[in-house]
Amino acid sequence: MEAYEEGLVLYTCWPCSQKNEWHRLMQQWIKAIEAGDRVAQKALYQDVQQLYYSTRTFHSRWRSLLSSLPSLFVVLAAILFVREAIVATYHVPTGSMRPTIREGDWILASQCDYGINIPFYRGHFVFNPSLIPRGSIVTFAVDQSITPHPYESYFGFFKMGKHFVKRCVALPEDRIYFYGGALYGIDAADHLFVLDSEEHIPYIRLEGRMHVQRNVTTISQMGVPLVRATSSPEAHITLERWDGNRWVPCHDKRNHLSPYDPHQHAVWGTYGVAQARLDLSGTTPGSEGKEGPILGHLQLFSLPPLWDRASWIIGNGHPEVLLQQSSIPLEQQHVEKIMRYLSTVRFVVRDGYASPYGQKVAEWSRIPFHGVGDGTYELLDGVGYSLDLWNRATQLPSTHPLMQVNPQNVQRLFNLGVDFRSAVMRPSDPVLPSRYVYFREGHLCLFNQVIFSKDDPLLKQYVKDQQRTLQGIVDAGKPSKADILSFGFSVPQGHVLMLGDQYAISEDSRAFGCVPIEYLKGHALWKIWPLSRVGLLAQPPITLLSSPHTIIVGVIASIISLIYLRRWKRWKKAKQHLATLKPPLLPPVDEQEHESERTLDC
Repeated sequence: MEAYEEGLVLYTCWPCSQKNEWHRLMQQWIKAIEAGDRVAQKALYQDVQQLYYSTRTFHSRWRSLLSSLPSLFVVLAAILFVREAIVATYHVPTGSMRPTIREGDWILASQCDYGINIPFYRGHFVFNPSLIPRGSIVTFAVDQSITPHPYESYFGFFKMGKHFVKRCVALPEDRIYFYGGALYGIDAADHLFVLDSEEHIPYIRLEGRMHVQRNVTTISQMGVPLVRATSSPEAHITLERWDGNRWVPCHDKRNHLSPYDPHQHAVWGTYGVAQARLDLSGTTPGSEGKEGPILGHLQLFSLPPLWDRASWIIGNGHPEVLLQQSSIPLEQQHVEKIMRYLSTVRFVVRDGYASPYGQKVAEWSRIPFHGVGDGTYELLDGVGYSLDLWNRATQLPSTHPLMQVNPQNVQRLFNLGVDFRSAVMRPSDPVLPSRYVYFREGHLCLFNQVIFSKDDPLLKQYVKDQQRTLQGIVDAGKPSKADILSFGFSVPQGHVLMLGDQYAISEDSRAFGCVPIEYLKGHALWKIWPLSRVGLLAQPPITLLSSPHTIIVGVIASIISLIYLRRWKRWKKAKQHLATLKPPLLPPVDEQEHESERTLDC
């Protein structure tokens, strides 16, 4: 009976020869039942079993593969649907989102919080940018306009497009301005907003992206050209600025900008920030501060007014920007504050030399860290950690060589920058470390913390000297609404502005410009690895009752309904076959029981 019933289920998959054999056996079986021949019934039953098992073997070897192909395609389509439209996991190899997301972390992202993605294509079936809260962590696809290597190879030959993870800080038609480590903006509805939970810096490098073509130098920030300098054979420099549509000569009186107005040369806040380097080479003889001897200086490098010819020189056959330099003395209290808030990327120490984590560097560029044991380390807000193979962090004791608050160690860690570059260790190196200083309401800040209060005599003297020499950064104060509208950066329609939390090493919109909304893919929600840091990512809440969520729920419900409907139809069809083909069978008996019944009849 088991072979008979299961044979009915497989009946529709059999070839014609097996179907004909099945019908022949069924007819003989019915005749044997009508004749009351139990021996024939048992023999035919065994034939049915043999046909079933032989057919099942044939089915499993050849036809099972063909019959399973639709199921495999359905499973593959379901996986792709889930990954592209519902949820996906991403591996973050770099520290551009530190400390929110660190090197080697795995995150879980919702793919339907803002829209419904088109699989394997940059675009959406449905998308609503108003569903993106400013400050959300977003994943997006990239191409060669964003990164020169937009693909990743798997197994040596299978390529897939890369995805970046950044924080979305501005939506289409927003105007933004950087001040004091915060981002001030005005949205399309003329409402003011401020993002100050993360530290925001308006550039990665002072000069931005510099494009040199023969005797012409073009400087761009945020993917937008700012100024173009052209040198003549007579060593004369002609300056032009980009007004959004065309290049305008800077000497035109109608477009003249005064080099002494901090807001006119702000360029969405870039002139209020300086790159910094420590020089703690020794105490200056005879120099005393209010709290003790002067241990060294904090060197500041800032942009000059780019529209002023005095800010340019001709070097290597083309115009170059002459950076402004200034310095502020440091006492022991300032050095201790710097060490208290210092952060670095993850780095590896081997045989007394250090290199950035996950990067191959030449032997000559390795950084000497004698006395530090082999291992993987990082500093976060002045706290040092060592990490094991599973990225589990253990806090370093205060006696560890990396945690010593002495001028040599502080200068080395500071001047290596967040990105840990060996070319910026010495105070005389031309490459500047990725450390940024700015004013905030009169205070001088570093690492988003106040290092010099506005009442500090050293800072007061610096401000006084700067007003006289015009060679340092200036505190222009919080931008007003008029300042943001006049000098802020405008996000184009159909684009969003993406920034990394670790601004010093993040390749984001400050380098490649605003990101088209069709590139956006998902909303990062959770850290899922390592287990010691599993949890929700810090960001604004999202809208749960949205059109993309409603559509996805409807699609899933429809798919489940179709699956159950198809199964119900298959079982109904099987029952119809059973009712049509199943004869009134008697259970088979063995030969001994059959012989005993014949003896009794005699």
